[in-house]
Amino acid sequence: QCGAVVVAAQIVTTLQTVVSRRRDPLEEGVVSVTQIHGGEAYNVIPARVHLRGTVRSFGGRFGDEVPALVERTVRGVAEALGAGVELRYERLSRPVVNDDRMTAVMRAAAEDVVGRDQVRHGVRTMGGEDFACFLEAVPGWFAFVGPRRGPGARLPVAPEDRGGRRWQSDHRGGTGRDAQRGRIFRLLEAIALTTRA
Repeated sequence: QCGAVVVAAQIVTTLQTVVSRRRDPLEEGVVSVTQIHGGEAYNVIPARVHLRGTVRSFGGRFGDEVPALVERTVRGVAEALGAGVELRYERLSRPVVNDDRMTAVMRAAAEDVVGRDQVRHGVRTMGGEDFACFLEAVPGWFAFVGPRRGPGARLPVAPEDRGGRRWQSDHRGGTGRDAQRGRIFRLLEAIALTTRA
């Protein structure tokens, strides 16, 4: 037998082929091993190693097939090296997919408050988000609101400035941080008014 650490290392390496060699290159996908736990002492080969990780996709064929691909890969490596394996794959959330109508309404509100050139469209991210569960039940819209990075970036709103009287007393005007707070506050007001209509 190879030892649990060697088997685990081979599994981690081989799982990378799920994305690089066994997926349609036009479909986005990420398979990551994010935790490896095994052994207690430097001079003792552990009997077991625990791996944990995450899979991200925007759904589609890869999203449907990836549980079986991961299982075949893990079991195949373990069997080839004479090791046993226990595998548990949990699908925690679906991709976040905004409702088209709500997106149009919210985009118009955002452009009205901060200007069309300040609103980015079509941003896709592999971040996991449980808001997907809400969007499966009711039409909705998920977006990031805040300062941007790079040239012309504005100052972020400091945590200590987000609540209390100071926020309410000066959110309508000013320059720098005050103006940024005002724009965010007006955007949130516009969104609230639009969703009530």
